[in-house]
Amino acid sequence: MSPRTAVAAIYRDTGIVLYIIAGIAGATGATVNAAGQAVPGPGAIPVFIVLALWGLATIIPSLALTARRLHDVNPADG
Repeated sequence: MSPRTAVAAIYRDTGIVLYIIAGIAGATGATVNAAGQAVPGPGAIPVFIVLALWGLATIIPSLALTARRLHDVNPADG
């Protein structure tokens, strides 16, 4: 597997996981009150906590991967 393919796989897999978490949040996090207004359901908070933890866990590797890709491009100074 080439480095370019590996990078694309990492971004793709991260996107898939985030879509799954967002789908769970949407399915468990929305309820409608008697007035017909959408209000957060009981499942919204735990799912959003998991989403925040996922973001914190992946931000440093994501920045490192971006820096590595910029280094591989070898931009000219100036």
